[in-house]
Amino acid sequence: MNLPPVSILLLEDDPDLARMVTMSIEKNGGYSVTAIGEGKAGLKAGIVGSFDLCLLNVNLPDLSGFEIAEELQRRGSDMPLMFLTGAHKADVAEWARKQHLRVAYLQQPCSVSGLLQKIEEVLGGKGWLEVDRT
Repeated sequence: MNLPPVSILLLEDDPDLARMVTMSIEKNGGYSVTAIGEGKAGLKAGIVGSFDLCLLNVNLPDLSGFEIAEELQRRGSDMPLMFLTGAHKADVAEWARKQHLRVAYLQQPCSVSGLLQKIEEVLGGKGWLEVDRT
């Protein structure tokens, strides 16, 4: 029995970067990737789609990655969220702490092997940002 590949939602507004990340993940990881470059369209896909993981950039047109993650949480989504962004780790961790969200983080730019390793960790239930939730 063949199982469908892991399905990843990539929210990235830079078309060249989105294309490169998509090709790298699909070719080297065997995952299926849906790339969307705008926040509102990405949020809609995250709500109605069936994805195993969402890779988010913080800076997207019309809605930030933070806003998308907050809305997905509000709607009860259990889809793992991983920020793949140039934003500083400390900023993402502070936001996650305030929102009581468990997220993963990988700094852009990154290697293909580093990205695939982090995806595998998150899909395996590991690799989350450690945040003090006090």
